[in-house]
Amino acid sequence: MEEKINIKPIVFVLFMTIFIIGADTFIISPLVPTISKYFSVNASEAGLLVTAYSIGYAIFAFIFGPISDKIGRRFLLIVGLICFSVFAILCGFVNNFKVLFLLRILSGASASAALAVSQLLGVPIGAFIAGAGGWRSSFFALGITLAIIYFPKIGTKAINGNAMSSQLLTSLKSVLLNKHALSGLFVTLFLMFGSFGMYSFLGVWLSNSFRLTVNAIGSVIIFVGVGNLIGNLAGGFLADTFGKKRVAIVGMLSLSILLILLPYTNHNFILAMGCILLWFISAGISLSSLNSLIVGLVPSLRGTMMSLNSSFMYIGTTIGVAFNGIILNDFGFHSVGLSSEISVIISLILVSILVSLKKDKAATAD
Repeated sequence: MEEKINIKPIVFVLFMTIFIIGADTFIISPLVPTISKYFSVNASEAGLLVTAYSIGYAIFAFIFGPISDKIGRRFLLIVGLICFSVFAILCGFVNNFKVLFLLRILSGASASAALAVSQLLGVPIGAFIAGAGGWRSSFFALGITLAIIYFPKIGTKAINGNAMSSQLLTSLKSVLLNKHALSGLFVTLFLMFGSFGMYSFLGVWLSNSFRLTVNAIGSVIIFVGVGNLIGNLAGGFLADTFGKKRVAIVGMLSLSILLILLPYTNHNFILAMGCILLWFISAGISLSSLNSLIVGLVPSLRGTMMSLNSSFMYIGTTIGVAFNGIILNDFGFHSVGLSSEISVIISLILVSILVSLKKDKAATAD
């Protein structure tokens, strides 16, 4: 007689994992004004903490994705999250910006996943904690919570696997030499350059435009989470009704318009909140359709494709934050909106090319 498995603790642990990792991914934006003042750096330099996290994630996703296809994900998940917990806690102790930058890279390397729903509560809670106990307390809260969840599971039996460096390279090569897959990955890269490259400095813009405190910015970011949640939920329904490609294209077109409009709402708080909400509804709709479309481009290597897609997501974020940080200092937030819009339009063009490539392939098959 088979032993019944209680799935509730598993679901809880997975949910909390997504919640905490996702909160860490998005939490820097409302903290940028506070961190920049504490370390006496400008906003673009403080924004590099997002870049640091993205670099770590992007590099190691190339490695962990193919490995997970061969040995399974549980062992890598547990080890990665334990390391993430340690690095997050260490972030709360540092007094040197360069050390904090390094720890953010290591946190990104340890992170296994991040989902949009975590923004809904994770970021505001993190911002409120920062407002009450300083920016360090946000990292303490993230690291300690994850440690409580995962440290009791250190003894979990690992899934055995053989050395597979050649198989890893073969998996990567199979995906990266596939023109459909590569086009899809660059769609993600440019989309994240635009959307997340601008989001990372949203806290600075809100602080400068409306004189909001870190607590208030955390409350505003709820609109980001609500918008993304609505977009993700609606995206699936709309994709089933109208098709993934069509929904992705319309969502990205809306996103490009909203990104360039937002900086011009700096004198009307209600209009700004509406624009932010619509921004992330559009982003959620686009990403939910695109992720499903892109991951399915190489069905035999879904794990590799998922990780590469995440990697390109963070590469786009890294480049976007670095570039937008430079032009923010020199030209202001309006230039960030223009840069982000152009990037999303490039992504939109690539989606159209991807659709054409798939149509040509289908016609050839017929």
